[in-house]
Amino acid sequence: MRAVNEAQGIDNGHKDLYSTLIRRYHACTGNMDKEDTIGEFKKEDFPVISCTMALGLAQNWKRVRRVITMGQGDPSCIGQMMGRCGRDGRPGLAILFKEKKRKFGLNSLKAIAKADKEDDNVRMDLLAMTPHCSN
Repeated sequence: MRAVNEAQGIDNGHKDLYSTLIRRYHACTGNMDKEDTIGEFKKEDFPVISCTMALGLAQNWKRVRRVITMGQGDPSCIGQMMGRCGRDGRPGLAILFKEKKRKFGLNSLKAIAKADKEDDNVRMDLLAMTPHCSN
């Protein structure tokens, strides 16, 4: 949230609970704040939510245009999160930020070929080195 606010030239905006730019929805967010965040996002009071998987479950918002995920995770959950954008039939953008080479990870196709393909870490390592763009 700090980076988003700094990019917009907003000092200490990441500390503003009622930001008109970005709000948070995490496990440590209070229930009343979570309800406010959802309601105000639906009313278009602000355009961006920084959240965990907790927010994405059972939501079907047509307003979501972009989903950005960061780091290692369960590939099926990441796919589900990325599928949250563009549900109104208009183009959406899903971005995955992940380290290209993971310490102690499988960082070559040769290493992947020898690995257990059913392991989520193997799948994420393969995804990280696969150039792709789809619509």
